[in-house]
Formats: sequence, C-alpha cells, structure tokens
Amino acid sequence: MFNQSKAPIILTILTVAFVGALVLYVNENPKSFSVKPAKNTTNSINLDKNENQKADKQSINSKETSKTNNENIEQSSNQKETQSDNEKELNSTKNNSGEFNQNTTEKVLVTRVVDGDTIVVNLHGEDAKVRLIGIDTPEIHHPKRPVQCFGYEAKDFLEKLIDQKEVRLEKDVNDKDVYGRYLRYVWLDDNFINETLVKEGYAFAKSYPPDIKYQEKFKEAEQYARTNQEGLWSSETCNGNVEK
Repeated sequence: MFNQSKAPIILTILTVAFVGALVLYVNENPKSFSVKPAKNTTNSINLDKNENQKADKQSINSKETSKTNNENIEQSSNQKETQSDNEKELNSTKNNSGEFNQNTTEKVLVTRVVDGDTIVVNLHGEDAKVRLIGIDTPEIHHPKRPVQCFGYEAKDFLEKLIDQKEVRLEKDVNDKDVYGRYLRYVWLDDNFINETLVKEGYAFAKSYPPDIKYQEKFKEAEQYARTNQEGLWSSETCNGNVEK
C-alpha cells in the first residue's frame, strides 16, 4: 500500500531531477534557448526615412538636370536663330559694289522722284535708278511723246509719299530692264507703293512677265479705281485715256 506521507518527498525528488535534467540540456544546447535581440524599430524607421529622402532628392536632381538640359537646348536654338539672323543681315549689307543684293530686299533712301513710276535711290553712296514694276504711269519725259494726261499729278503724288524717305525694295525675277534700271516693288513700312499708285488712280496695272508676283493684286486695285473714278479714271481728268 502506497504511503501518502512519503508523497511530498517523492514529488520533491522528481522536481529536482527534472530541473537538473533541464539545466543539463540547456548547457548542452545553448542555441536552442538563445534570445534573439528585439528588432530596432526606430533604426528601421530612420533608415526607411533616409531612403525616401534620398530617392526624393535624386528625383529633384533629375528634374533640375532635365530642366537645365532643356534650357541649354533652348539657349542653343536661340543662339542659332540669332546667328542666322545676323548672317542674313550681314549678307544684305555685304555687297558694297554698287549693286543690289540678289537674294534679299534692300532698305534705301529715296533721293529723287523722276516720274510716277521711276525713282532714284542712294545705293552704297551712289545714285541708282529704280523702276516700279507691275504698273505704268502717264509719261512726262518721253523723247517722242508729249506729256500725257495726269503725268505730273502722278509724279507729285509719289514725291509726297516717299521722297527723302527710307523705303524697302523687293525684287521679283528680273534684276534690271533694258534701260539699266533696277526692277523693284517699293514698300514704305506696310504701304505697298506700287499698289497704292494704281488704287488711287495714278497708274495703270501693267504686266511685265516674268515679274508678275503681285499682278492680280494690281488688277484688283485698278478695277477699284476705275469703278470709283479715282484719279485718271475720273471724267473730270482723263476719263481713263491719258493720250488726250
């Protein structure tokens, strides 16, 4: 029969034996019971934050670099355009031989008006005669014809418009006519002088192929003058017939 009085002793002995065995196992297997250090959450957060800041900084630097490259490209383009404009300006003034540049328009000073469609300009310090193309005004200097109706009025009108003023001359196809006069369209700022002479009734529209760039414009101007009896189209002046 089991002696109940000896139970505490037996329990103590078993407990001591279990603890001893446990201590012995732990000593022989220390890695199984090693305590892993807690993860440093603060350091991890700071690391993530630093990585994000680094990424943001790289993004900003990338955008700034892209912006700088775009600005450099735009600046280079502007420099090329400026260089091109400077080259054009140089080319327009490069010809100092007393001849008009063949590839550009020319700004010149009108020194004298010969008649309604012929002027004299200062070209590199010398006089050059210019014939306004696409139009024809009544004669006042023809060696074999009398002064035509409204001839002096046309000359006076042209003098008031451009005499002693700087004008822009525009070339069409031919450079000169058989008389050695330069063939040009004449502009005073935005005022197309050739067209104005026709529209106000001081000149006829007259085609001189191959210089016909603005011929349709001149025909329309003549029709306007004829319809409104402007200048030489008036019944009180020439009635469209300058021979009388």
